[in-house]
Amino acid sequence: MKLVQDIVTVLMVMLLMACEPGSVERSGFDLPVNDDASGMNRINVGFNAEALQLSGTITAGSGSILAEVVSPSGVVVLSARAVAPADLTIDTPVEVEPGEWIMRYYSFKGTGYIRLHLNVIR
Repeated sequence: MKLVQDIVTVLMVMLLMACEPGSVERSGFDLPVNDDASGMNRINVGFNAEALQLSGTITAGSGSILAEVVSPSGVVVLSARAVAPADLTIDTPVEVEPGEWIMRYYSFKGTGYIRLHLNVIR
């Protein structure tokens, strides 16, 4: 009888784990931008990624702020420039490509805020 209970318990745990929703891993920028600032993030996307989504906002109070996202094959999948005064919203799906992604931003005498993330859905 104990063996049957153990088997049922293991099966229930496996069933619950199979029903668990996919996880989302988020990498990117969430910071104020000062005059002539720049930054870069490298994000490693594995083969188990189901979808990629770029989302966020770039706010330029003065000057301009440029954000770029580059795929592992070197293709620039996003190039967005906010020229003051501007609030630029980004919400776009990106084709899944395993490997190292690069996110970078440049301030051209710009001040403001960048909140840009690459969401990896597994």
